[in-house]
This record gives sequence, C-alpha cells and structure tokens, in this order.
Amino acid sequence: MFTILDPAPCRRLAKSLLRLVDLITPNEFELAELTGMPVKTKRNIECAGEELLQTGVGEVIVTCGARGVCHLSGKEADWFSAPKVKAVDTVGAGDCFNGSLASALSSGLDMDEAIRFAILTSARSVTLQGAQSSFPNLKPSNYD
Repeated sequence: MFTILDPAPCRRLAKSLLRLVDLITPNEFELAELTGMPVKTKRNIECAGEELLQTGVGEVIVTCGARGVCHLSGKEADWFSAPKVKAVDTVGAGDCFNGSLASALSSGLDMDEAIRFAILTSARSVTLQGAQSSFPNLKPSNYD
C-alpha cells in the first residue's frame, strides 16, 4: 500500500506516524509548522523538506502556490513550475492537487508526470469560484 498524507489542518505529528507515510504533501506554511523551520526561500523549503525526510517519511512534495512545487525524494530537490493563471479562488487548491496526484499515480503515471498533472489541475481550479465545483473533470491519460 502506498500512503499519501495531506497534513491539513496542520499540527505537529508524531515521528511514529511520519515513519508510516510514503508521501507527505504540505504547503509551505504547513511545512513550517511541521518542522519549525523558515520557508521564505527555495533553499529554506528544501532544508525543511529534508528535515521531514529525516523523520522517515518516504518522499515530500511541498506546494508553494505560484512558486510551484518542490519534490524531495532523498536524492535531491526537484522544482516544478506552476503555470501563470489569474487566481479567482484558491480554496480547495490543495485538495485538488492531492486528489489529482493520487489519481495520476494510481493510473500508472510516474511521480514527475503525476506532479505535473496535479499542478495543471490545481492551477485550473483556482481560476473558478468554489472548491469542488472548480475541480476539473480530467483523467491523467488525456490531459495536456
């Protein structure tokens, strides 16, 4: 079983729980809460993500809004850019990202492609009002 933990609403989590997590997906503010570290710069985010890896979490994906997404898997930090969109309502963007990521991974996409798919769907969701009503109805196999 592959486990994904979206730590929202955020609070400190026990290391015994974190060791059971294959992939954790905090936004930058949740990352700061989880680690007690600053997240103002990309390097800060990478260091805080590495701190989470040290707890035994398998992989970390940090969502940073317009700054994109940082994926840490123990080897290095990979950054994925976010498309420029006119955001109307960001409520639910993290949920859209996580649902899209899980859908893409369960459909057989590799992690990089799943992240790109999740970025596109969540970017599209913020261009519309509402949370669930703004989520695209796409399949990972037919997006572009």
